Amino acid sequence: AARFAWGKIEPVATPWKLGFTLGASAVVDDSGVLKVDLPDNSDLNYYHSRFHLPASPGVGFRVTADVRTVGLSKTGAQLEVIDDRGWRTTKSSSLSPLVRSETWTPVSVDYVTLSDAKGIDISARRLGGKAEGGRMEFRNVKVQRFVPDRIAGVPYLNVMATKNSKKVSLFLVNRNVHAPMNVRIHGVPPGADAAWSLSGPAVDSDNEKNPEEVVPRPIPVARQAGGLVVTLPAHSFSVISTALSPR
Repeated sequence: AARFAWGKIEPVATPWKLGFTLGASAVVDDSGVLKVDLPDNSDLNYYHSRFHLPASPGVGFRVTADVRTVGLSKTGAQLEVIDDRGWRTTKSSSLSPLVRSETWTPVSVDYVTLSDAKGIDISARRLGGKAEGGRMEFRNVKVQRFVPDRIAGVPYLNVMATKNSKKVSLFLVNRNVHAPMNVRIHGVPPGADAAWSLSGPAVDSDNEKNPEEVVPRPIPVARQAGGLVVTLPAHSFSVISTALSPR
């Protein structure tokens, strides 16, 4: 939700970047209306016509437009605002309500950029999965920037600790999908330290083809200047365990 510091409502100044794929065609007519024709009996997941805008971290964008469809009573059409690095990389986007009507229908979608964002894409969107051909049309696309009342960007590092008479356990999440993180932790009593991390080669790695793709692996941990020092892999969940000496 957005509560304050709204900017001006501005038409998108850049032209549509048209996308053509698997029989779909796109054109912008003389009045500025984007028209996307989807082939008959197609379940095409369409997102290929878009605007690109530069963006800073933690900034809100409200995107509005008029949308109508012909022949898309099942799937409809909508706007999508997405981090310009793509869904597979960031899993970050927002969708407007679906439009299935042949009458021009106003839609609106809010999106808040990630903590490391540099740009967004505004896409003409038809979700795949249902075989249906037809046309979707978009006009009067406008953008309004705002400061959200709760910034979507969150710290890269999250830490939780537990302690009993035998050990101290630290649970650490590195949310940075691009880089490892060097961490120094103070206040852990002396003892035998060990650390493991769960991660994979990519943020969307899984074990479907290779059961060793995403598994816990030991990582080095050391004590320096009275603190624990460890390097957390990118997009990882890690555990540091310190076995306490008996008193």
